[in-house]
Parts: sequence; C-alpha cells; structure tokens
Amino acid sequence: MTATHRPSVPGYWYPAPSTAAGAPEALPGDGEPAVSGSPGSGTNPDAAPGALSLTQANENAVAVLHAVRRFRRSDSAMRSRTASELAVNATDLAALRHLVAAARLGEHVTPTELSVQLGISSAATTKLLNRLALLGHVRREPHPTDRRGQLIVATDLAHTAIHQALGHSHKRMMDVVVALSAEEQLTVIRFLDALGEAVMEEHAPDPAAVRGPAT
Repeated sequence: MTATHRPSVPGYWYPAPSTAAGAPEALPGDGEPAVSGSPGSGTNPDAAPGALSLTQANENAVAVLHAVRRFRRSDSAMRSRTASELAVNATDLAALRHLVAAARLGEHVTPTELSVQLGISSAATTKLLNRLALLGHVRREPHPTDRRGQLIVATDLAHTAIHQALGHSHKRMMDVVVALSAEEQLTVIRFLDALGEAVMEEHAPDPAAVRGPAT
C-alpha cells in the first residue's frame, strides 16, 4: 500500500484511499475529506441511500484523524500558554497537574511515582521538584509508612494557579461533553480508548526482544 502525503496538513501521512481506476487519489477541495454525497466524494450513485463506498469510508476516517490532530494541536497550545503563565516548562506543568489531580483524589505521590508518570529519570525529577519548591508550588513531606521515603504535595498556591489557568478551559470542555447524548459519550469513550491502545501498541516493545534470544 502506498502512502499519500496531504499537503494541507504538513507531516501527516495516511494510506491512500482505494479509488476506482483512473479516479483522482487526492482528497477534494483543500485536502479535507468531502461530506457524504458531495461532488467528488466517491459515493456510488447506484448504492442504497446512506451507503458509503470504500473510498468515502476511507475519506471519512481521514476526516476523523484530522479532527483528532486539530484537537491535539489546540490542547498543546493551551498547555504552552498555561506553562508560560505559570513561568514553568511543559514537564513542570505536567507534574503540577498530576499532583493537583492526585490531591483531589486523596492519593499520595512519591518522587519515584512522579518520575514514572513523567517518564524522566530520578535525577531529572529531583531537579524538577527543586525548581517547583523554589516557586512555592510543591513541598516535600515525610512518608507516613516509610521512614526513608517522602511524599510530594502540591501547595495551596499550586492549586490556585492551576485552577485559575485551566478552570475556564475545563469548564468549556465539560460543556461540550455534557451536550452529547449518553450514547454519543459512550461512542467517544470507546473511540478514544481504542485509539489510545492503537498508539501504545505501535510503541510497545517486541516480546521476543524483551525475553532475549532462545537458549
């Protein structure tokens, strides 16, 4: 299967849609998929009402992935703005969001757990916590059951800063979700969970490589 680069979305690759012989491979218009039944959509005029050709189904699937990418771009921009407002970097912000969320759930967070959550080394986590402590966003507390351990706690300042920076965005996002029907919400959940699993599966280690060579 060949790959078609969509010029309207730099760096985004998709499998080329299956088209009839001689049919153009590029999507109509500015590169966004056409809606069902529109000119150039690939819909078979003799098909039953509501039926989609393979080409149209592929184009609709591409439209979904375009929408996912647009959301990711918007989410990334929101995170960048928030990090700038709080005078921290992206990893610091991720740590603060995790600590604030954990506190609201009544969960404890150790430096090791935070390191795993962020995907960074213990040394990098220590530097991160030192930066956030100097800004007054976190504090270290003794672990209640491990005398040699510590807990990392988000301060009231951090809770307030995160709420002020993200509260309005989260409210608007919640409004969008609440506007969906229960069935639509379940469909979105299943789709996002499946998409997440597909992405993780792509980067999962080879079991054979983990086991090592046979003896």
